[in-house]
Amino acid sequence: WHAARRVDEAKVRAAQARTDAVLCCCQEQRERQEAHHAGRFDQTRGLAERSVATQEEKVKALAELSEQRVAMMQRQSRERRRMAEQRLEELQQHIEDVRGRCAERVRLEREAAEEKLEIVRRRVA
Repeated sequence: WHAARRVDEAKVRAAQARTDAVLCCCQEQRERQEAHHAGRFDQTRGLAERSVATQEEKVKALAELSEQRVAMMQRQSRERRRMAEQRLEELQQHIEDVRGRCAERVRLEREAAEEKLEIVRRRVA
């Protein structure tokens, strides 16, 4: 009976040793897989962070370009308005000058006409 017990204990120890070896092998495989997945996860996260950073830089650059374009268009608009107002002022001044010359010419023509009438009246009288 003792001999059978020793044989069974030896079998149990052998089975336990194989179980421990399999568990150790599984644990090592699990650790390798976790390390591999952690590395891949870190790579993927780094890639995603770089991608986000790149996209943010592009958006920032586009926003800056857009703001510059808006500022440029506002400057151009102000300059065009200033030039139009200046031109309007020049034209209004020119109109006043022409009106003044026309009024002066009408006055001179009226005076000349009155002088001619006076001459004609003296001849007739």
